[in-house]
Amino acid sequence: MRYASEITMRKSGIRIIGKEFHMGLKYAGLVIGSLPEPLQTASLSLLELQQSELKDAIEKINGGQWHAIILCIEQPLKEAQMTLGMLRQDTQIADTPLICLTSDNSVEDTIALFNSGADDVIPTNTPSEEFIARINKAIINLIANRQLKSQLQFTHDVAMSAMTDSGDMGVNINFLLDSAECNNFDELGQRLFQALNNYDVRCSLQIRGRFEEKNMEPNGLSRDLESRLLRHFQDAGRLHSAGRRLFINFDQVSLLVKNMPLGDEKRCGRLRDNLFYLVQGMDSRVKALDDRRTTELQMEILKQLTSKAERVLEDIDKRYADVADKIISATENAAEQMVFALNTLGLSEDQEYSIMSIIDNAIFTTNDIFHQGLRVNPGDRQLIQKISEIMKLPPEKLNRALEQFSLE
Repeated sequence: MRYASEITMRKSGIRIIGKEFHMGLKYAGLVIGSLPEPLQTASLSLLELQQSELKDAIEKINGGQWHAIILCIEQPLKEAQMTLGMLRQDTQIADTPLICLTSDNSVEDTIALFNSGADDVIPTNTPSEEFIARINKAIINLIANRQLKSQLQFTHDVAMSAMTDSGDMGVNINFLLDSAECNNFDELGQRLFQALNNYDVRCSLQIRGRFEEKNMEPNGLSRDLESRLLRHFQDAGRLHSAGRRLFINFDQVSLLVKNMPLGDEKRCGRLRDNLFYLVQGMDSRVKALDDRRTTELQMEILKQLTSKAERVLEDIDKRYADVADKIISATENAAEQMVFALNTLGLSEDQEYSIMSIIDNAIFTTNDIFHQGLRVNPGDRQLIQKISEIMKLPPEKLNRALEQFSLE
């Protein structure tokens, strides 16, 4: 059967499909009953006709694709209405024009046939040209409606896709926002699994931090097989497929998806994109947590070093004072012994006075030097105390403390 090639035309502002009649291409038409000879002859210029009796009509209808069905009414009106109702119940021709050809062109019968499902009611005495024009109009409306439905379906699919993408984006954004509040790998992993619930996938997660490795399932525990697989495929590329399994890797984070919908390529593509974004965002938060942990450790080490420096300075100060006392005592003892010895040497008074001046000056100079050292040590201690106080300040006061510390 050769059907008319489709061309584009405009009708009532709607882009519809028409036909090229002059090339001899025709529509598929089914005649139920007996079509008058003049009309049948005229129809051959438009339709590739097939004939059927009423009892075989349903089987014939289900055996082909029809552009128009012409019902030649030869039975009473009630039976014709029942026939129309039966044909309209067939979903295969739900939108196919049903054209009734009747010898009774009364208004009441025409309205009754319209109410029963007829698209057009044509009297048998209608001129051939009008008959063909009315069938042609019905077919053009059919094709226009089908195209409109196709466009509406396409628009619906696009809208649903946009809504799905928008929903996925919302899930990803919420995860990124919430992940900023996570303070450890357990909280971060559970937040990821909450986001993954929106994608209806079963996953295993591995986080390789600087200080620990965390393997997780949705229940918070780990499974040995999945952990070994994630560790093995961590260098297999950003995306690595193995049947229904998909490995997604981004630096310190790997995700194993166990139930990729291989039969739905569009959904697979969306999952790859969105899950990769989630893993990438999670990797950024893992690095931030590692950096924070590193800073905390450095601060703790610095605090311990500061505390140790304070103890060392106190010990040095104490030992310095002990040494100073011992040296001063030794110097004073030596001076007393020299005074005692001078009394037995028979020196003159001027000689004794000269020697005693030298001894007193040595004692005074020695004491002064040690007292200067004692004045230096408290300054060092105050510096260490200042550093210790700064280390204990809350983060919001550190900038101000640093500025003051730099000016001193």
